[in-house]
Amino acid sequence: MYRAGKLPRLIRFRKLIHPIVINSARIESLLCGRKVTVVNDSRSTRKGTFVYACSHIDWDDIQMAFESMKAHAWLFWGNPEYRAMHYYVLLANGAVCVDLYSKTDRKIAKETAIKMLQKGESLLIFPEGAWNIMTNLPVMKLFPGAADIAISAGVGIVPIGISQNGSNEYYISFGEIIPTDNFSIDSRNELTQLLRDHIASEVWKTWEAQPQQRRQDFPPDAERSFYQFLESKMHGVYSIEDIENERYHDRLAISPKEAFYHLNNLIPCRDNAFLFNKRLFPARNSEEVPVWERQN
Repeated sequence: MYRAGKLPRLIRFRKLIHPIVINSARIESLLCGRKVTVVNDSRSTRKGTFVYACSHIDWDDIQMAFESMKAHAWLFWGNPEYRAMHYYVLLANGAVCVDLYSKTDRKIAKETAIKMLQKGESLLIFPEGAWNIMTNLPVMKLFPGAADIAISAGVGIVPIGISQNGSNEYYISFGEIIPTDNFSIDSRNELTQLLRDHIASEVWKTWEAQPQQRRQDFPPDAERSFYQFLESKMHGVYSIEDIENERYHDRLAISPKEAFYHLNNLIPCRDNAFLFNKRLFPARNSEEVPVWERQN
């Protein structure tokens, strides 16, 4: 979305109006009933240039992160195709937009982000690439872009964990700054794994700050309710399929669909007849099947 070698305009102006933008966002949050609680802040300083790397759970976590950071940063924003009011507010604050499906645009956006950091502008990025809808992972696997950009610009990374309790209650935690001096582009995957571990630790801190609930108290349809809740926040312009397409896919990892694909070609015989015994596998109706299985 940017011409190669060209930086966004009005850089200093964006930093000057940042307090106005953030305070306006806080007022909007109050009117909508949204609340964010900072449960931990281990940053040794808020001054300086950093890559703020945050976990991703929905659209509002962008605003919640900005309200809590107490520092100006440019948003590294993938596919901002929806034109809601907060789209223009975030653009006014400063954003490096990128078409995630364009290799050329991804390259230009990365180069732009590095130059912005080298000029003293911080960056907020969500390295998971999509909302984390996994019920068993605090943080999904990360794209290496955040580590790559930080190493290339020679700046530290601030890991941020964010979680949600209900529709409008957010918890956020800032970890210690991760220096990148001892990493090179060749070791970016090592830094990416380290960053994922640190973000997961911060997410765990936000979980500990929330009201505790016993596993036995969860209703039988808790998983289905969770996905219905997610879909209600997508407002018809985002989908589970979009998340699946945009998240990081490890080429070395095998999905359940791939692992059990051979069952589709299984020919019944005396040796495998027991696999077709329905009494061993209670039938599930369509509502009991997880969203991702229904779509596959």
